Amino acid sequence: MDITTLNSAITLYRSAVDGLKVLQNLDVVIKTGELHAKIAQLQREIRDLGDILYDTRDAIREKDQEITNLKATLALKGNLVRNGDAYYLESPAIGYDRGPYCQMCYDKTGNLIHMFDYNSSYYCRECHAEVKGER
Repeated sequence: MDITTLNSAITLYRSAVDGLKVLQNLDVVIKTGELHAKIAQLQREIRDLGDILYDTRDAIREKDQEITNLKATLALKGNLVRNGDAYYLESPAIGYDRGPYCQMCYDKTGNLIHMFDYNSSYYCRECHAEVKGER
């Protein structure tokens, strides 16, 4: 969420708090209709505030997850070494073995596509590239 949304949430919160103060200071003389209208307005403002806060929390969680994913991608990329026409990991990472990984697929999409032994070469099932076996 952006700062405008957070400012809206703060404004709603302040309005709800001010409304509650008004209700606390009401005399018994006030008409019931006015009281019900003020209570209904406060309920709407508090509900809107809750919606904004939940949306903001969800957006922050999404951004935190995106940051985590980007850090993992960056760490993996820093561990990647090109040898010939394939990429290898200097040290195996969780969920990945040393390689080889298709150089063409990685350079094009950023995805590590594992290559498989095929005769005396490595073969990419994704783009069908074939690389002479370098071990």
